[in-house]
Order: sequence, then structure tokens, then C-alpha cells
Amino acid sequence: MQLENWNDLRYLLALHRKGTLTGAAAELGVDQTTVTRRLRALETATGSELYEKRRGGAVVTRLGLQMVTTAESLEREMLELETRILGGEPHLEGPVRITMPQAYATDFTDEFAEFARVFPGIELEVVGSDRLRSLTKREADIALRIATKLKVPEHLVGRKVGSCSVAVFGAPRLLEVPWEQCPWLGWLDPEGEWSINETFRARYGGRYVLRLNNLWAMTEAARAGVGVMVHGCDTPRVTQGLVQMTEPEYFGDTWILTHPELRRSPRIRATLDFWYEVLERRAKAFAG
Repeated sequence: MQLENWNDLRYLLALHRKGTLTGAAAELGVDQTTVTRRLRALETATGSELYEKRRGGAVVTRLGLQMVTTAESLEREMLELETRILGGEPHLEGPVRITMPQAYATDFTDEFAEFARVFPGIELEVVGSDRLRSLTKREADIALRIATKLKVPEHLVGRKVGSCSVAVFGAPRLLEVPWEQCPWLGWLDPEGEWSINETFRARYGGRYVLRLNNLWAMTEAARAGVGVMVHGCDTPRVTQGLVQMTEPEYFGDTWILTHPELRRSPRIRATLDFWYEVLERRAKAFAG
């Protein structure tokens, strides 16, 4: 027997612990299809069935149980190694880099202050960007991401925390301007999620008068009445002084992601939990 990817053992371990494919998927932060595919690859490598489907769940076979024992041993050794590497981190000290949309980085000032009070030993590094930084290359430790139909990569783990809605915002005086004459603010790089900006403009009419690549500059231009902009409805500090000109529309789901090895770090775990609670509070506050 030759295993090409020992990482597949964690899928079998999760199935043993949870008793169902859906439970294993939830534990690992992936979809059920991924769990099934990785278990099938593991069975191909061993040449044996490793679990049996039963009513209401799945049961690991005798060989599967032997592999689970090995997986548990590897897990303990990895945890011990990570603890030694991280020095135990009893006081939750050190840097944590988190990437999030520009809007959140601008709006979360109160939350940043709260984080500093709760975790004075953690140096939070925030990368405000609407692009997903590479967690694998350690460009960031944690990512807050808003996306439609985001499929969590197999090498990452994550949780979905509510959803985000967007609308058109503008200065009060632009309420009197007919849509077909309405000036619009656009992004210099409209690829990806912010192609939604063009969707709204095409629907309502009007023309672009200014394109920018910076959220702060765009909101200031909107407040000055230069044009209207599409923005999320859950960042009131960003849209302060602007009026919402259209009904909210679903934009995407909010995710918090990290690398599976990193989430066992005490300071990463603490940071994950903190921002999960922040996003959960926001989701409830702006629901509907």
C-alpha cells in the first residue's frame, strides 16, 4: 500500500468522529463531494473499503479503524510540533495578518479597538483588499471574503457567516436626477465581484463620470455629489452621509477562511473566533 497524500487520512478521521459524510464535511469546512472524493482516493490507494454506508450515517471498517488510529497519532504529533514551534503561546502574543474587503477595513474601527483591548499581545495586520490573498503562500493568516458560490479550496477550512446585500448610494441632491442622466462612479479594475457595479448601471441607466481604485476616494466623491456608487448595506460608517437609492439586493455570502494547520495556533484560533462573532453580529443586525 502506498499513500500519495497522507492528508487524506484526516477525511477518514473526521468521518469516524462524526459518523456521517455531511458531518465530516462540516468538521473540515469543505463540501460533501470533496469528502467522498478524498475517501475514494484513499480506498483506491489501500485497495480496500474503508467505510460502509448505514442508515443515518457511515461506519468505518476494521482496516479503516486501524488507519484512524494512525491518523489520531499523527494528529497528536502535529499538534505537539505546532505547539513547540509556536512556543505554546500562553499569552497570545505575536502577529496575525488578516485580509478583508476594503469596506470592512474602513468600517471596522470599533472592532479593531475592541480586539486590541481583548488581545493586547496580538499585533493585528490588516490588508484591505477585495481580492483573496493567498493563504497557502502565507500572504495572510485569515481571510474574510464575500463571494457568490465560493467553493472553499480543499487546502483551506472556513465557515460561512451570513450574507451581504448591496444597493446604490448617492448624495441626497442626486435623488432628483433622473436615472438616465445619473452620473456613476466606477472601479478602474471592474473584474470579479465588483462587476456588479456595471450590472446596476446597465439596469438603471446613466453614464460613468469617474473611475477610481480606492474605496475611500470613491465614497468621498459620492458624498461630494460627483456620482452614485454601488456598495454594501452592512457598513454604515462607509456610507455615512449618503442615501440608499435602491432596495437591497443579495450580493454574496460572507466567509472566514484559514489554513487548517494555522487554526490550531492559539492566537489564530482566538482571532478566528473573535472575527466570527463580529461577522455574526453584523449578519444579525443587517438581516433583511
